[in-house]
Amino acid sequence: MAGVRLASGQVVRAPVVLSNADPHVTFTRLLPPEVVGDKLLRKVGGLRWSLTALSLFFAARIDPEALGLSSGNLWWLAAPDVEACYRVGQDGPLDQLDTLPGLFLTVTSLKDRTKRKGDIHTLEAFWMVPYDPFAPWAGTKTGERPAAYLALKDKLQALMLRTLERALPGIGAGIVFAELGTPLTNEFYCASTRGGLYGTEKSLGQLGPLGFLGDTPIGGLHLCGASTLAHGVAGAAQTGLMAAARVLGCKVPELLDKDGPALTLLPADKPAAWPADLQAKAHRAAGLRP
Repeated sequence: MAGVRLASGQVVRAPVVLSNADPHVTFTRLLPPEVVGDKLLRKVGGLRWSLTALSLFFAARIDPEALGLSSGNLWWLAAPDVEACYRVGQDGPLDQLDTLPGLFLTVTSLKDRTKRKGDIHTLEAFWMVPYDPFAPWAGTKTGERPAAYLALKDKLQALMLRTLERALPGIGAGIVFAELGTPLTNEFYCASTRGGLYGTEKSLGQLGPLGFLGDTPIGGLHLCGASTLAHGVAGAAQTGLMAAARVLGCKVPELLDKDGPALTLLPADKPAAWPADLQAKAHRAAGLRP
């Protein structure tokens, strides 16, 4: 590995390259096949990918605490059947659903209260779906997708809003903006293969030595991210530390120097415990006087 050529054509020379992209992107889009080799291409071609999701981004004029919401993440289920959330969309067409068995919701402006705007809060809701119902439009461009795709998006957005109203009666009346992202949105903005939320599927045949541990047969190229050791924020962060340790020839604990910059942890739901400058910023965001 000698470096990276950017989309502009500029070449950045480097003896070591870390790729946080998933294996499909790294080995089939960022590298020519003659460099990757047939064996590795066959392995990548046989990979299975994690579930994807619909992502509803919306803003609402609400009092989150009055609705029982906090800075935490909420999983709402209509019945005590978690697996039902993962079966949705696998047993029949998505556009024929009348309700959802559950969804995930978070109030992002309670995680960071300085980001709200007066009495308007930002929220995100997610619902796990398979990729295949959206595959017919995989070759279309964002902003130019056909009417059938847009019609399906409208139906699914309305379905998610109805489910939100069922979970939190009254929330719908406060919504001032809503936009739905699909698995194709994930592909476009995150370059995630098949819109996968967690990179490769974490099954036994794709973990450990059968998966991607970070080293590659291409000299100077290392992998990190959700498709290597583990998924999620913690898993992906750990792979970054492991990749850095490999490159630097040290152990992971050596990277976590106790003499490094201090971190301050602040409780999101207790702004009274924040420093004065942050309290003032949060008050201004809420349209209040400090």
